[in-house]
Amino acid sequence: MVVRASGAFDNDMAKAMEKTFGMGEGKRVSWAFSTTQVPQVELDDTSEATMAKRAALREKAAAELVNIDDDERSKRKLVGAGAGVVALLAAVGLSVGGVTNPLIRGAVMYLPLAMSFGLYGSGQKGL
Repeated sequence: MVVRASGAFDNDMAKAMEKTFGMGEGKRVSWAFSTTQVPQVELDDTSEATMAKRAALREKAAAELVNIDDDERSKRKLVGAGAGVVALLAAVGLSVGGVTNPLIRGAVMYLPLAMSFGLYGSGQKGL
């Protein structure tokens, strides 16, 4: 997925996201937390087949109301499942370690659980 911030997305929030996450024209989201540069060859390819593929992908995204492609969705599901395993291991470690303070348990469990539910859900829904 190639991200282009312009028009309706040319506002303060779009500018903050672009500055914070390095988004902008010619970039794509990779592994939910970073961006990669789209190869110039890919950007320059305006062949009929490529343009038809891009149009089909845009049409599919609009119909399904998603804004990340299938490859990125798979990556997010994988990272989300991994974070779930980390949360499970943290829970076992806290129990075995005898940690009973709910504030400590909550603090340790929050980040992996939030990442697990958020990223896995993002992968499922494409948002």
